[in-house]
Amino acid sequence: MAATSQNGASTPEAHAGELFAGILQSPAFVKAPSLRQLLTFLWDHRNDAISEYTLATEALGRPSSFDPRADATVRVVVARLRQRLKDYYASEGADCPLRLSIPLGGHQLAVELRLPEPVAEQAEPEPAPVPPARPFPWIPVALAMAAAACGLLIGQFLPRRGETRPALPPFWAGFFKGGKPTSVYVPTPVFVSWADSPVMRDVRINDPQKMLESTEIAALAKRLGPPQITRSYAVGPDTFAAVKLVQFLATRGVHVQLEGTGSMGSSAPQDRNVVLPGTSWSSSGVRAATQGANFQLSVEDSDVIVNLAPKAGEPAEYRARRISPARSVQYGTILHRTTSPVTRQLALAGVDTEVLVGFLTAEGQLDELDQAWQQAGRPPDFEALVEAETEGETALRTHLVAFRALPASR
Repeated sequence: MAATSQNGASTPEAHAGELFAGILQSPAFVKAPSLRQLLTFLWDHRNDAISEYTLATEALGRPSSFDPRADATVRVVVARLRQRLKDYYASEGADCPLRLSIPLGGHQLAVELRLPEPVAEQAEPEPAPVPPARPFPWIPVALAMAAAACGLLIGQFLPRRGETRPALPPFWAGFFKGGKPTSVYVPTPVFVSWADSPVMRDVRINDPQKMLESTEIAALAKRLGPPQITRSYAVGPDTFAAVKLVQFLATRGVHVQLEGTGSMGSSAPQDRNVVLPGTSWSSSGVRAATQGANFQLSVEDSDVIVNLAPKAGEPAEYRARRISPARSVQYGTILHRTTSPVTRQLALAGVDTEVLVGFLTAEGQLDELDQAWQQAGRPPDFEALVEAETEGETALRTHLVAFRALPASR
């Protein structure tokens, strides 16, 4: 029973506790016992200073010999919990007044209880405005529905009869110059399940043929039998970014096909231009495209892009960081490869691919990329590191941080 104040009303602390219990019982956390356990521990110690060692040994069951300098387990699980909380509030928890988050660069739980504002009496209250739809980070998106929605959205942006069609920027004109068809492959990660068991995945493995290389999945398969493989989920932010790119190109007379990576096979096809938004752990195409690249998105910590061969004055890693409660800085990479004399491949690798699409559809940023490309001698294959400052879902500024030529892929 909830604690009450002297006037009989529930206290904010008791109300927050009730809301937290509801979060734990939501499908997002019932199906993820390890994340549920970690979230409970962080909630119980939300006012305490907690070390990475304490989290490992007391919350995650690691032995007392755990060394955070050599073992990235805590950072990996905290990053997953951070994303799971974002997913929860973007879907089933959208109306939950208890907002939990884990700010970038740490593992302390931030708690905010949004109490309703007193409503003044009005003779005829005006209806509240309907908020705009937001992209869901992980939602079960049927790709046929996504393609249909994409078609509807494109129709809104196509020029009417008599209107002038915007010119295709030089970067994109070069990308499409071979005249081949183009596909944008939205990540559809590989999940496994057993009868009467929740769906799960190992982010380190995204190939249906290699699922048993996961220690956790192999142990369950030994006990429960071969798992069922499914790719019925699409990554929401990457789908949203892909739709924005398709819209941009359609208004300039270029029509591309929106598909899922499940239809692509283990590597991108060579008979068409290919655009691959996502990360190496969500898209097999991105994983293949980023092999041999200098800038690598860390699998252990999604907030970090590793600089394998820093030039003078460059850091060894680029870490996403929060600069205010609403603003943050993050990084992503753009990889361009010439796969044949008439086909190109473009990988947009990062946690927020919408920022990378924004970079490649803005005149000023494309000019910045072209200048760096020209200074490097216009190599056919290259990678570019992009920094973005965002406020909520809005990119305030993006700019090129570094540029590298890549070894020829042909």
